[in-house]
Amino acid sequence: MSTNKRKFIRPLSRPGDLPGLQGEVYIVYKYEAKRLESEGPYNDPTVATDWMIKLLAQGICAWIVSYDA
Repeated sequence: MSTNKRKFIRPLSRPGDLPGLQGEVYIVYKYEAKRLESEGPYNDPTVATDWMIKLLAQGICAWIVSYDA
């Protein structure tokens, strides 16, 4: 009998499970009021960049992370 009691955290879906997301996807992260949030995923880097720039112009710390879908 195994005594392994480790718990694993798994996402509800993997990027490959999301229809229409091929290649690289982009997530915009923002840190505001001591809280980390994310927006996306976006297929188009221009859309993600525009959203990040809009957040930065408002004085909100924001950055983009790209992932292979």
